[in-house]
Amino acid sequence: MTRYQWNSNLFGGAIAGLISRAAFISAEIESRPVDRRRFGRLGADVSILGRGLGAVFMEAFEHRLDAGHTLLESALARGINYWDTGRSYGPSWLPNRGRGTYDELLALARSRQMGVIAMKTIRYGRQAKLPATELLRYALSLNGVHTAVVGLDSQNHLNEDAAVATGFRAMKTSERFEFHRNVSTALAGVVPPWEERGYVDGRDVS
Repeated sequence: MTRYQWNSNLFGGAIAGLISRAAFISAEIESRPVDRRRFGRLGADVSILGRGLGAVFMEAFEHRLDAGHTLLESALARGINYWDTGRSYGPSWLPNRGRGTYDELLALARSRQMGVIAMKTIRYGRQAKLPATELLRYALSLNGVHTAVVGLDSQNHLNEDAAVATGFRAMKTSERFEFHRNVSTALAGVVPPWEERGYVDGRDVS
């Protein structure tokens, strides 16, 4: 065997080994359930990733029931046990006064041992093309948030979100502040759709 053949075999074997290991790790992660947290005073352990089955899900799978069932079964297999099944929330309008900051509201919720669900964690950021998985990670890193509900529309999105919620790595305080600053800059002047008069879930307000 020549040196070239030996090096080629060694290199090829190393690459094959790395690919095999990566596939094994990926399969191992996909077989593990997503993390859970104790939900306030209820004493129930909920998956930190919840799935929204409202307008986006209904419109995507209303005429593809088998595909919808398969996706739901896949989410169940990942250990997701919090489901938001409201087809629509109807019009939404909240006054600016008396709402407080996230930190203030979360501190109040913690003092009362309330379960907190983060919603719309990704949709708002899509308008500025912000990374969805980092938006989800940021929400789950906030002290007091127990689960984040994200719309369920495809297997790829389910896999990406579940990967974040499995063996969850919270952002460090400095990382969270930096991310918040960058997101605030990117979304400056952008009004969240759900703060528009007449907003209906899953439908843009014209």
